[in-house]
Amino acid sequence: MTLGYLLGGGVGAVPHGTELYDAFPGVRRTYDEVADLTGIAVERMLAGELPDELRERRTVGMVREAAMALAVHDQLVVAGVRPGAIGGLSLGAMTASCLAGAVDRPAFLDVLVRSGAHEEPSGGPEEGLAIAALPGSEDVDELTAGDGVFRAGYFGRTADGAQGIYLLAGHLAALHLLAGERPAGQVTVLPGRAVAVHTPLRDHLRDALAPHIAGMAFAAPRVPLYSCFDDKRLATAEDVRDVFLRNPVDPIDLTQVTRAMHADGVELGVVIGGSIPEGLLSFPFPVVHVQRPEDVEKLLLTSYELGVEPGTAP
Repeated sequence: MTLGYLLGGGVGAVPHGTELYDAFPGVRRTYDEVADLTGIAVERMLAGELPDELRERRTVGMVREAAMALAVHDQLVVAGVRPGAIGGLSLGAMTASCLAGAVDRPAFLDVLVRSGAHEEPSGGPEEGLAIAALPGSEDVDELTAGDGVFRAGYFGRTADGAQGIYLLAGHLAALHLLAGERPAGQVTVLPGRAVAVHTPLRDHLRDALAPHIAGMAFAAPRVPLYSCFDDKRLATAEDVRDVFLRNPVDPIDLTQVTRAMHADGVELGVVIGGSIPEGLLSFPFPVVHVQRPEDVEKLLLTSYELGVEPGTAP
């Protein structure tokens, strides 16, 4: 049996990681490393509100999430746990590529800082994000049929199977209009999310990053790595480069990651951080969420009980 790591995406608006930082020297070393590479103080990653200015907000939020994932991975290695497979969504897809040995940490974190600091075009409509909880898959096509709303992601069915959870993105006014037209609670516009990620509205970011990504050094993953854009395992350096190029504009799909992992023998998932809410989604294998010190012990116990192989990591 194999252990698979799952990493979520998004900008970390809610600070977390302080308990892990206080508990484990290895976690503190990782946060110090990230601070040195990005220029963002550990205190800004662990606590406090995000800055109001959009570019600074994006940068700190993404680095905050990435640091948490790197630190948990590193602490689990100290505890003798290594992934036998790994995959993620959005920011998590790039973090997973780093943890799989396909891109080094300085280059990975540099892309985050460059992405966050990207100058937004002026004069366009405000952008936003929304979560849609829908009983059937056909309903999302109806939601995205109008102008200014795009299907940006799919997270899977709820734990009870009653609803599919989708990420919508687009023009903020169109998202608010849609939310007002649908039954209460079906579409929820997320506050403070002013970037329509994983849609054609982010073409300018992809174009700005493309020359830099083209010159980056990628390698074939040393741990089985799974794509959130295609239902496949990423095997080559160019496969991973493609993930970085597509990430701003292509819709993400968590079920593609978990389905491919399960088909390749993953029997226990480790959800790192808080960006994939605990207990909300259905998975094809049991999962343990790790974001607090006691979760490390829980994972060790669960792995032992299920007879999960520790895997290998770079």
